[in-house]
Amino acid sequence: MKPSAKLTLKAFLVALYQQNSPLSESQTTKLHQIAAAISDNIAQLDTLAKSDSIFNEYYQKNRQALLNPAAVQKQGLKPNVNEAAENRAKEIENISRDLNDEELLEITQKVLTSPDPVKAAQEIQEIRYLVPGTPTL
Repeated sequence: MKPSAKLTLKAFLVALYQQNSPLSESQTTKLHQIAAAISDNIAQLDTLAKSDSIFNEYYQKNRQALLNPAAVQKQGLKPNVNEAAENRAKEIENISRDLNDEELLEITQKVLTSPDPVKAAQEIQEIRYLVPGTPTL
């Protein structure tokens, strides 16, 4: 799978995860059509995301976070440093997770074919780890 396709799938899935309300019936129907041949229709997800201003805001933020993860990691206040803990652990595990192409397509298929794609995305734990800095719900 091309890197641009993976970027689109990840940003779209996390945007669904971040949604506060279900998609419209027409959007859900369009997702079902896209899911029928997901490998050929990935670019249509980008078009669909741009058709809804609120969803597009989530989608674009996720794309930027994936393109430039360092910018997301630098946001926010400086943390309080616990010197004892700092001296104990020299490495902090990265909580973002990458999926191989098969796993990503499988999860995408499951979410896009669901009657409620937003709820389906929120129920799959792996989705929140696809983009660095994704808040948990």
